[in-house]
Amino acid sequence: DNSTVRARNLDTSGAVSVALADTASPVIIEGDAARNEEPTAEVLAEFKRKYDWDITDYANRCLIRIAPQKMMFWKVGSDAVVRWRFRSGAWHAHSN
Repeated sequence: DNSTVRARNLDTSGAVSVALADTASPVIIEGDAARNEEPTAEVLAEFKRKYDWDITDYANRCLIRIAPQKMMFWKVGSDAVVRWRFRSGAWHAHSN
C-alpha cells in the first residue's frame, strides 16, 4: 500500500535493511531502495513464473527495487560473522 509508513519512509530515505526470518542462519541485507513505478516486462514475467502472481494491476501496492550494499550472515552457535560489501560491481567478503 503506497500510504503505509514504510512506503512514506522509502520516499524520504532510500536506506533499507532486509532480514530473512531464519533464526538458525540469519541474513541481513542493507542497501538503497526505490519504488519501481513501472516494472519491465521481464520483472512482470519473473513474478508470474516464480510466484504465479500477475502484478500488472498493483495500484494499491508498492513494488520496491533494492540495490544491496552490505550483507551479513552467521550461523547460530558459531563465532564467525561474515560481512560482504558491494563495491565496483562485485561482492567482497570480510570475516571477523
